[in-house]
Amino acid sequence: TDDSNKISSTTNRYMLELLMEIFMGNSTIPEVSFADFCDAFLKFNGYVDFMFTTFFLPTIVKKWRVKMTKDYRESEALLHSYIKKLSDNAVITEKNLINSFLEAHKKEHMSENDIFSDIIDILATAYATTKVSSAAIIYYLSTNPHIQTKIKEELTTIGINRDTTLTIELVNRLTYIECVCKEVIRHSTEITPFVARTALKDDIIGNDHNRINVRKDDLLIICTYNIHHDPKHWKLDPYQFLPERFLDEDPDRHRYGFLPFGGGHRACIAQQLAMLEMKVFVIRLMLLVTVHRSKDIPTSAINSVIRQEEIPDLTGVYLKPTDEEIS
Repeated sequence: TDDSNKISSTTNRYMLELLMEIFMGNSTIPEVSFADFCDAFLKFNGYVDFMFTTFFLPTIVKKWRVKMTKDYRESEALLHSYIKKLSDNAVITEKNLINSFLEAHKKEHMSENDIFSDIIDILATAYATTKVSSAAIIYYLSTNPHIQTKIKEELTTIGINRDTTLTIELVNRLTYIECVCKEVIRHSTEITPFVARTALKDDIIGNDHNRINVRKDDLLIICTYNIHHDPKHWKLDPYQFLPERFLDEDPDRHRYGFLPFGGGHRACIAQQLAMLEMKVFVIRLMLLVTVHRSKDIPTSAINSVIRQEEIPDLTGVYLKPTDEEIS
């Protein structure tokens, strides 16, 4: 719908700008505005998505693919030049993610292309997660107004208002907001639908009664939705949106009962960045507005198989400025 698209496009752009702010801090690029960098990244990321899609389309898109490949290379070169300027002009004394990243990679004597690829991987992965999660956050808050009240109360208790400079230490004190973000990821069907791994050796999963033979190089698809909604792992009803489950409600949960970013050495490299961005988004959203859902527009039909909406529907959702500033 038009309303849903307007909210999604606005939040997507905001999430990217927020991601860049967290990643880059106060670092600047000579002769390049912050908006230019975001535009270049969105253009590059869009070409990557489109080129991937063309593999599944008929051959009539071949002529499009040739043009898109040319545009992709141009956008890649532009983004590469921006990141090089950012690297060359980084203020070493400033503590931010980009400087820590560049310093670590330079110690390993990595090439410019390797550094560029790793930075784009982190930004693209974090952005892909958070642009979907922003819509889910707005949806779940609009359907659970009591959760918004708890979030605002926590912000007041910690002493965070619109003028507060957010630091990682301060954000990490917001326990309930972290629970809300984790519950959004756990409950949503879109954000992390599966984790894929390649078997490094022959193995056997299960027991004699339920035995699965795995061969080396087999591709294993782990359905995180099933794990995140398995009553064996969650004492509270897994089909209900309950952030409190991440407090002390499920202390005996299996370590891989919550697997949104994978696990082990191959866990998502951007998971901490994505979680930080989600929490900052919730903080700023709740400091400025209260999210409502129109009573005249019902929520989408529930999928009878998964017992919840497949995609958060933002139709009828609107943002109302807070009556008073949280102080």
